[in-house]
Amino acid sequence: MAYQPDERTAAFLLSDEALPYLEQAAAFSLTPASSLANLARLRANLPPELAAAVLEQATLRQKAATKFDRAAQMLFTSDALQQASGQLPARHRARRFAGLRVADLTCGIGGDSIAIAEVAILTLAIERDPIRLRFARHNLAVYDLAAHFIQADALQPPFDISRVDAVFADPGRRSESGRIFAPRDYQPPLDALYQRYGSRNLALKVAPGIDYAALDWPSEVEIISVSGEVKEAVLWLGELAGYPPPPLGEAGRRSNTPPPKGGAGWGSNTPPPLGEAGRRSNTPPPKGE
Repeated sequence: MAYQPDERTAAFLLSDEALPYLEQAAAFSLTPASSLANLARLRANLPPELAAAVLEQATLRQKAATKFDRAAQMLFTSDALQQASGQLPARHRARRFAGLRVADLTCGIGGDSIAIAEVAILTLAIERDPIRLRFARHNLAVYDLAAHFIQADALQPPFDISRVDAVFADPGRRSESGRIFAPRDYQPPLDALYQRYGSRNLALKVAPGIDYAALDWPSEVEIISVSGEVKEAVLWLGELAGYPPPPLGEAGRRSNTPPPKGGAGWGSNTPPPLGEAGRRSNTPPPKGE
């Protein structure tokens, strides 16, 4: 079974208390042969379950360095990291969301929310798993970015979806038994996402190898490759389809509708103050949840 911290372990990893141990583990030789010795060193000062969690985070951070330039400060779960988009494809995709109010319905540990928050005027990061949501909050803070974090099911957001300009989802494609290949078995299923949000400006990230001919509803299918290797595919609908995004680094506003004031109605929390392109304005990043 893939690594998944419990609430107590997640709270520890998010605390200042964990920082010296995470720094210690980052200096280890992280190989299978050194695993037992590394655990013994951490267990000298930590309970076994926390020592194992620290070592796992060090290993995940090392793997994540190919996806995120600040991976050494971020927190992950194994499945969420495997599915998370790397910065380059995520930023490429996010250019279409520039200047919009965007709901990321399946934010996971925040990989796409980071890219979206860099250019959107408002980002709603929605995730049903509380641990992933807490890690997403932490990871956006690592990039000094703001979003409104909501624990909810992707198909039942606790707000009026018409209040956002665009919707993005990256449905789960992994289970305890391995990868999920059939779109009908995605979590949530691909057809359920289309039925719920198909009338909106919508982007759905999918596995590149699915049978696109079996789908008669996408306005555009975009295949994204990095250095000649196909990484992911995106199904675009509404005004997002075929839109020529601005060059990377330009936020290009497209919406003349101001963001909602105060954030009442988005969920249980009040959104943090936003500055230009979603960046936090004169407010330190939050610690933990």
